[in-house]
Amino acid sequence: MTGAAAGRLTADDNLFLVMERVVDLPVVNQVVWRLESDVDADLVNRLGDGLRAGRLSRLAVRTAGPTRDLWRFTPDAGVVATSELQVRPGGEGDWARTQLEAPVDSVAGPSWRLTAAPTSDGRVLVSLVFSHVVADGGAILAAVDEAVRGRPRPLDVVGGRPVADALSLSRATVSAARELFWNRGASAAREPRPMADDVPFTCPTIAVTVDSDLFDATARGADGTPNTLFVALVLGVLERSGRVATGDAVQINLPVSTRGEDDLRSNASSAATADVTVSDDRYDDLCELRASCKEAYVRRERDVDPFVSTVVVAQALPDAVVRRLAAGAGTPLCLASALGDLPSSFATLGGATTGPVAMRSTTVGASAAQLAAAGGGVSAWSSRTPGVVTLCFAGLDPLAIPDRQRLTDLVLGELERWDLPAQVWLD
Repeated sequence: MTGAAAGRLTADDNLFLVMERVVDLPVVNQVVWRLESDVDADLVNRLGDGLRAGRLSRLAVRTAGPTRDLWRFTPDAGVVATSELQVRPGGEGDWARTQLEAPVDSVAGPSWRLTAAPTSDGRVLVSLVFSHVVADGGAILAAVDEAVRGRPRPLDVVGGRPVADALSLSRATVSAARELFWNRGASAAREPRPMADDVPFTCPTIAVTVDSDLFDATARGADGTPNTLFVALVLGVLERSGRVATGDAVQINLPVSTRGEDDLRSNASSAATADVTVSDDRYDDLCELRASCKEAYVRRERDVDPFVSTVVVAQALPDAVVRRLAAGAGTPLCLASALGDLPSSFATLGGATTGPVAMRSTTVGASAAQLAAAGGGVSAWSSRTPGVVTLCFAGLDPLAIPDRQRLTDLVLGELERWDLPAQVWLD
């Protein structure tokens, strides 16, 4: 669904709603800005007012079926808070994690939280945490840009008549089920994972910055692109974790935005899947990896993804049935999301200078046992601001990557292998 009206949850929205409300593996996104002192509490509060008036201020309303759940626009969907307590240098990561772990709820609210605090060295930290149900990376880029420019786009809730929606959902389900039938067996089987303790587990994350000129030159030196080099780095961190080894076949998820102009959908993306064989040849020549990524994008346009069809079918099923079907579902072993150049309005929040901007997504509130069973490995996001590439990594395997120190060692070791000096600013 594109355009100004977005009254009912799409299948992609519903996927994250199921993870949050049914499977107890809620996916939460966070953007963290480190800005100079020209960003003050008034600016942050104005940003919050713009977000309250725009596309982000939505909550999901569950329906009894057989219709899709509804969106409800409400300026009360989010929370805005500023603090005068200074964050010491080196404490940015702890502060950001504290913001990330504060509860968000796409149904009961708040579905997003905007917070800010000064640092003792004269900077300002700003965090925007939001449920993946209400926004993906593209939606948050648009929401912040619109709020900064004073042009918020409120959600025009047009859900349609229940009977018409039930018929539409039925047709979509039949079509998706037909695709699943013809493509049965296309999904790769997931190998059983070792068991982990049933204790709370916070996925470790790290954000580093790399000089963009050096990053681009390194990519060119290996006959690759900056995006290909980013994918190679993510694969390298996964290999260093012990989850894969030389000669293994690995599927790398490459999210692709499907967001159109004037598009108010919360989630508008799909994933291309690159089939890669782990080889040290990539350190000298990225051509093969580059070709695999290119083929993945072509295949995404050409073929029907069985997972997409499954997501559509799930939207028509009761929670209890979805819970049983999702018992064997997993999270990506390797995900590399290249967000590209961030708009100036987004990167500066309306201020005069740009600092590093970290964008990441993780599971909050799950146990080590749940995450180990889901089979996830390493997920990463890259973004660019003038002169800087920011790389964010998350470890989703509590056995292979049990803590921040382990993840930090893996990431810095891989960057060193590429002769890429990096500065850690969120750990």
